[in-house]
Amino acid sequence: MRNNGHIIFLSSVNLYQLKVAKNQFTSFVTCKIEMKGNNMQIQNNTPNANPNFGMAFRKPVDIDKYAKYITEHESPRRAVAASNDFIRSHLTDTHFDMEMCSDNSIKIVAKTPEGRKFLDKTGGEKKFPKNGNYSFSKLEEKQLEIEERRDALEKAGASKFKMFFFNINSSIEMFIQKFRSKELSPKDLLPANMREADKFVNDSEKIINNEITLRNSLNELFGS
Repeated sequence: MRNNGHIIFLSSVNLYQLKVAKNQFTSFVTCKIEMKGNNMQIQNNTPNANPNFGMAFRKPVDIDKYAKYITEHESPRRAVAASNDFIRSHLTDTHFDMEMCSDNSIKIVAKTPEGRKFLDKTGGEKKFPKNGNYSFSKLEEKQLEIEERRDALEKAGASKFKMFFFNINSSIEMFIQKFRSKELSPKDLLPANMREADKFVNDSEKIINNEITLRNSLNELFGS
């Protein structure tokens, strides 16, 4: 058994435990993960588990489809770690929930009057489709940077010897960046629309909470 922060992997029975803590309440969600061909299947083995796990990211209706989506470019273990990081980072969200739609888009759902007002001011319903013009993760930026350098060397007629060492150095750079992403920012391994939804909710929660804090401070100042 290996304890990896909030994920405990039991290799003998292929079980992951997701530890969920909120408002002094701690629960464990146990999922069995099986590989069938190229597909990862997740089974919730927790009796009477809260379907939303008390989280701002709601449990996908089709968990197998979600599993396939997040493992499209990542291993099951890394994908689960990234999901766990994503879920934990939104445990204390007040104004918004996120849910995955059938087309793998991420929908932002307001759950407070302040959240609904904020969405109305920013154009109404907010959705992040699977394919969109999203910013790159640090891992993707590093990969693009290496590809551009490789293209430049090839166009300049670099020797096989020089390309050999370039490929070795590039592999080392990618290994280091993958390690950083996995250990320091696992969410970087998630699909781009999930990363973008994550950023939107984080920024929006801060804006709304700052507005509420300012309003309350001014009310106290004027004694109302």
